[in-house]
Amino acid sequence: MLDYWALDVLLELLARLIPLTQGTAVGRARRKEFLQKVFLTASGSFSHGNDIVQLLEHISGDVWEETASKIIEVLARDIA
Repeated sequence: MLDYWALDVLLELLARLIPLTQGTAVGRARRKEFLQKVFLTASGSFSHGNDIVQLLEHISGDVWEETASKIIEVLARDIA
């Protein structure tokens, strides 16, 4: 149970770090750049980085629980 708690805390931290889009093209570009740096550049050869970037590009703050579940599903692909 403690392992899942740590993952949940990390996902909550990620949610707070993702830049707001403010409904503008510039905001969306900033968010995409941030996500690409986190999941594509910094992680090297993370196999599902593109999937997570696409998932997080268009989230809204009021659906984070659902989004976190989808991220866990993507991460679990390598386990199954």
